[in-house]
Amino acid sequence: MAGMTWTARAAIAACALGQFAFASTVRARGPVLLVNEIPVLRLTAYERWRSPSARIGYAAAMLRRHWGAISARGASLRVRGRPFVLVYPADASPYGVWPATLARQWAHGIRDAMASRALRLSDSSISMAVGGAQEVYVAGKGAQWAQIESSDETVVKARRQGGAIRVMAQGAGKAVITVSLADQVRVLKVEALPLSAILPQHLSASVSGAPAMEETVAGAIAGAIYTKMTLGLGADVRMVEASAKPLAPGEDRVFQAHVRASGEGCAPSEGPVFVTVRNEALPVRREEELWYCNSPEHIRKFGPLFASRLAPNTPIRLLYHHVNDLPEVAFFKVQAVNADSRPARLLIIPGDSKPGRDPIQAGLEAGSQFLRAWSRSSGEIVTVPPHSSLPISLRSLSPGQTTSGLCMLQLLEGGSSSVLVRADVREPFPLDLRWGLAIKSSTPWREVGAKRINEYDRPARAVTEFIYPNPFQNLEAKYEVGGPYTFVRIGQQPNRRKDGRDNLEGNFGVFYAVHARLVNPTEAPEDVELVYEASAGYSGALVLINGDLVQTPILKPKGEYRLAKVHLEPDASKSLFIQTLPLSGGSYPATLTLRPVGSDAKYSSEVAARKP
Repeated sequence: MAGMTWTARAAIAACALGQFAFASTVRARGPVLLVNEIPVLRLTAYERWRSPSARIGYAAAMLRRHWGAISARGASLRVRGRPFVLVYPADASPYGVWPATLARQWAHGIRDAMASRALRLSDSSISMAVGGAQEVYVAGKGAQWAQIESSDETVVKARRQGGAIRVMAQGAGKAVITVSLADQVRVLKVEALPLSAILPQHLSASVSGAPAMEETVAGAIAGAIYTKMTLGLGADVRMVEASAKPLAPGEDRVFQAHVRASGEGCAPSEGPVFVTVRNEALPVRREEELWYCNSPEHIRKFGPLFASRLAPNTPIRLLYHHVNDLPEVAFFKVQAVNADSRPARLLIIPGDSKPGRDPIQAGLEAGSQFLRAWSRSSGEIVTVPPHSSLPISLRSLSPGQTTSGLCMLQLLEGGSSSVLVRADVREPFPLDLRWGLAIKSSTPWREVGAKRINEYDRPARAVTEFIYPNPFQNLEAKYEVGGPYTFVRIGQQPNRRKDGRDNLEGNFGVFYAVHARLVNPTEAPEDVELVYEASAGYSGALVLINGDLVQTPILKPKGEYRLAKVHLEPDASKSLFIQTLPLSGGSYPATLTLRPVGSDAKYSSEVAARKP
């Protein structure tokens, strides 16, 4: 050898490498037999004390020892005439064939694998998340000695792992893994994608209430996930499931949600997000003003509808109710605009109906959502960053459809000194996925969060004149058994507008608090009923009775509905605290009546049967 030339030594080495590289291999991988790294059979049956994996281990040893001709005799696989696998019915069952048939098929596959010289990869291209790893199998004679090289190890690294290549994504980008064996070269294209989201993540949200309702807490969790999560560029996230419970004042709790993130150019992510929700237990403040966005009620052109400014710790009740009389689709939008250099924190108790063709039903739906939360002061605290706006309502109205809303807004201290609340009807504009979800939601800020103010938001707005101070009326009522009926009129005495120029006919959105006392001075027990009457036309009602919410069906004019029945023993008395408000879309005034229990049959006959 010492006297050989460099060329002769290289030729001998190349020849030895070629013989070594193309040696056939047989090995077991659990219950699977691999010949030249090609899976040729899988066993599932136990043979006496031997498991499927033990049976495959025995078969691999027999093939290595007696390498040669493969045949099948009945259900028996043989090498050089020696049995090495007996195919049982349990082995053949997954394939839906007889054991002897499967034995012949497996024998054919083993012979093909033994003769295979071509280098094969199980994949020609893969995509994977940065930080992830994936295995690609290499098959063919001598496959386990193939050389592996990455075109860019800052993107992807590769190393041998048994009969596979373990591909590990290091950074976002594209790279090529080259697999070579003698004169054979195979290429694996790899794209490493950034994760849609790195999970888990920890977020926070704030609410208030006595207690904060489960619905409010669940909404705050969803809002945190959709607006505060860190996502990859172009990625979006959906909440698959989440837990929520009511929160007592001052309580904070960590809730777990399961989310799924995906997006074009990103690898999908799925896993937990932990949201800490705190009940800030804000002092309960009555709304100081009613902001009445209902003029015009029937929309016949695009443009502004309402504008006024929130001052710190001056809660207001906002009512809006509009019908699209345009011959085309219109977008209705209420937003809070913070033009200040400081962030604004808003407490929102929402109530917003989906668009529909029944104005009364729209008012009932918005009022029900609002009243359930309002009765517990249960609201969500959201932040509007500097020079940003937040959607309070966003709805797409087809011709003839109505949108209706009733909500409480309060600007909290410690930030911006003023926030503009404005309502507009706009021509439809393009919506991305997230805004498409927002326009179908009664709480759009949870879907999209705040956005930077654009030129449309910037123009100063004149303050509307439809502002009504102190939107409450307190009434006393007494009913005595044996005496005349007691009547309480709702929406009859209008509140005066702030500028003194007009009244609020029907008192829509004004809360009525009725302190009713029921007395039975007689010697016999008596049942007394509280009845709602649609005195002025079609309407429905939402009534809180000692804190419990009762909703009537939609009633036809003069239709009645029993709200409560009270039993009075002789010489006994009871009190009822009744709260209600005229709802958008209905006709007012309406009447609450206290009287002896009448015929139950009367009420079902007075429910409105009408088409919207």
